[in-house]
Amino acid sequence: MSTTLVMLTLNELVSAKIIVPRIDKSLFREILVIDGGSSDGTIEYMKSQNFRVIVQEKIKPENAGLFYRQKNLAKAYLIAMQNVKTKYTIIPFTPDGNMIPEMLKDLINQVKDYDFDLVCVSRYLGKARSLDDNLISAFGNWFFTNLINVLFKGKFTDVLGGYKLIKNEFFNKIYLGKNINNVAIGSSIVSIACLKNNCKYKEIAGSEPKRIGGVSSTNPLLNGICELKAILEGYFIKRMFKFTK
Repeated sequence: MSTTLVMLTLNELVSAKIIVPRIDKSLFREILVIDGGSSDGTIEYMKSQNFRVIVQEKIKPENAGLFYRQKNLAKAYLIAMQNVKTKYTIIPFTPDGNMIPEMLKDLINQVKDYDFDLVCVSRYLGKARSLDDNLISAFGNWFFTNLINVLFKGKFTDVLGGYKLIKNEFFNKIYLGKNINNVAIGSSIVSIACLKNNCKYKEIAGSEPKRIGGVSSTNPLLNGICELKAILEGYFIKRMFKFTK
């Protein structure tokens, strides 16, 4: 079994120096870094670890409007998935402290004996908790997860969580339409695609620690609009997120 770990970075040097040494590199055929144009030494540090680094050519605000950050993140996902050559990919892993490196082995272990298409780390399964949640993010996670479960008859506990193990064959068959630019490509969309195509998925419990360094650039309102758009299109447009033939 072969797996690629994808890290998405932007000025993560302080936290990366703490998190990266904890990653068991023997678990992966390759570690791929998609960097959004860091200026703090993150790119140089990742290269010094012998990781393959792709510096993303970002979409400018004047060319993408209000949702340029969301479109850039969606672009980073697609760049990563177009560059992996293994059967599975863990994406995204962000070295900001919100994700636990020791959970990576647990993700991989799930597909050793059973051929899942998607394995997710859930912050709300069992005794797992998010220590980085606020009222807005907690409500958003609850709302979108339950909306997907109701509309698509799922049993997810956390569709917006971070690191997911994805079978590349599964991802590459998903019809995205204009959602190719939707940041939900790494959250709601893969979950909906799993349910609409009757694919095999599993969640494992994993808490979310507080961020070590830096400030999140996520805009909860704009991200929420993107998630809702994907969910409604997935429900009302029959072809959306189904497998292409």
